[in-house]
Amino acid sequence: MASQWRRRDESVSQRPPPLPVSPRTTTKPRRMRYVERTLLPHERIVHSGTLHWIMFIPGLMCVLCALAAGIFAAFHFGAPSAIPFFIIGFGGVPTGLFLLIAAWVRRVTTELAVTDQRVIIKVGLILRKTIEMNLAKIEKGVTGVPLCGDVARGLVL
Repeated sequence: MASQWRRRDESVSQRPPPLPVSPRTTTKPRRMRYVERTLLPHERIVHSGTLHWIMFIPGLMCVLCALAAGIFAAFHFGAPSAIPFFIIGFGGVPTGLFLLIAAWVRRVTTELAVTDQRVIIKVGLILRKTIEMNLAKIEKGVTGVPLCGDVARGLVL
């Protein structure tokens, strides 16, 4: 009987080594998101998301077109027809960079989450706008809106 107790004691002392800690958790603690701070007791996040990367396309297209215009103007330096391309090149790159930074800030400061009880949307950093709706109050969802409808309402651009 005593040997059985020793075996149990030995098995307890022979625990597996602890799992390695990822470097991400040891470097800096992650800042708690708005959605995590506003969870109700016994509520858990089912799905969370962010804005789509397609919002960066206008800024990227502006930068690429400005760079193409600048390269064209550099090859035709001195020609009177190159002056508008210089203007587009020098004005388009800062405009495109501004659009890229604005899209990045909009993407970083937007939180979308579905919990087991609510839908939570937070938009903005300084002027924060939040929408919280109980899942029981959601009656239907609209899907399949054509792209031309979104463009007409200004949601895509």
